[in-house]
Amino acid sequence: MYWVYNMGIGFCVILPEDEAESAINIAKKYSVNAYKIGHVIKGKEKKVDIKPKRLLGKGNRFYKY
Repeated sequence: MYWVYNMGIGFCVILPEDEAESAINIAKKYSVNAYKIGHVIKGKEKKVDIKPKRLLGKGNRFYKY
């Protein structure tokens, strides 16, 4: 279902980890809910691990794990 339907992540910002808290605080200042949902995994493949949803992004697809 994650391949076909919008499962609720509306907008993502990818930035250095040491800037995440600052970005979240700026969003809160403007009454926008924001939180960290994952991290980039270093390696040959470009991957994103979204832990709360247990999703692993590879290429243009997300897989449940």
